[in-house]
Amino acid sequence: MKKIYINEVAPAVKATYNRFHNQQGAEHIASLGSMQVIFDILHSLQPKTILEFGAGIGTLTYFCLENCQAQVDLYEDNAFCLAKLKENLSRFKGRYYLFTDYENFRSLPHKSYDLVIVDGGPYRLFPEILNSLDNIRVVFFEGRRFKAQQMFRQALKKRYSFKVSRYVSSHSKCGYKMVCRQNKNSFLRFFSYCYNYLICLADQLRVRGWKMKKI
Repeated sequence: MKKIYINEVAPAVKATYNRFHNQQGAEHIASLGSMQVIFDILHSLQPKTILEFGAGIGTLTYFCLENCQAQVDLYEDNAFCLAKLKENLSRFKGRYYLFTDYENFRSLPHKSYDLVIVDGGPYRLFPEILNSLDNIRVVFFEGRRFKAQQMFRQALKKRYSFKVSRYVSSHSKCGYKMVCRQNKNSFLRFFSYCYNYLICLADQLRVRGWKMKKI
């Protein structure tokens, strides 16, 4: 797994973070480091469609809409967050589609997503949602979200091979980027799945303080 350090934060990142971090309900918004990773992904990927799980009060949704021309489809079902989210995204009407019922994933307006952002969401429904989509290019897991990472790999292993990068910052935790490529070679898919499963398991053990004892 490639480890990438985030040493600088762009002014656009700071501007959105400052806009949101003092709002009510901002206790769990994305960190500066995570937002910088997404900023870099937006500029390199130039996404046309984005799917976001766990939009909260709309920090990352606002950031994406502000910094690219993509259509954003997002999930959020908390009543307080929904009220704040609609208020915060008022200037972007027509550029996002909001789902408040996670069971209603079959009515997603797109079947292919250039970027999927996981910042919460319906873990139990991830397999069904992912298998209903035709294509995914990049997934960003805000923070660690090891369970979500494993569920994504498990759901996508029959169609994709993966390349995972871990982002770290002196500011705070960042996240993990998973590049997904459709692959018809079953052996390469299996190898990719096993390899990424093992390195992510090792990373999970590292985070939990496990160390191999010398014999």
